[in-house]
Amino acid sequence: MLFSEQTLKQAWQRAGGKCESTRTVSGEKVPCCRDLDWEKHGQLHEAEGWLGHHRLKLANGIIDVAANCEIICRECHHRTQPGGNVLTFNQTI
Repeated sequence: MLFSEQTLKQAWQRAGGKCESTRTVSGEKVPCCRDLDWEKHGQLHEAEGWLGHHRLKLANGIIDVAANCEIICRECHHRTQPGGNVLTFNQTI
């Protein structure tokens, strides 16, 4: 299930047009912050391509709210494990 356009726009504004994903480098979480282009949503073959990634998936459906939508670039999307990110008990959306 895809996010609604309203949810994507809210998440995009929160992200400031940048990739929100983080990666671990030498044991530290480092934000990607790659600049993205709104017009290239879903175009993962493009350099500035991006998509809204579900932070948390539920067995009975997907939460369509901006807090559950992470804006990520194509490189970060390719590194993401199938099924979305795994949240620990201390993380919130």
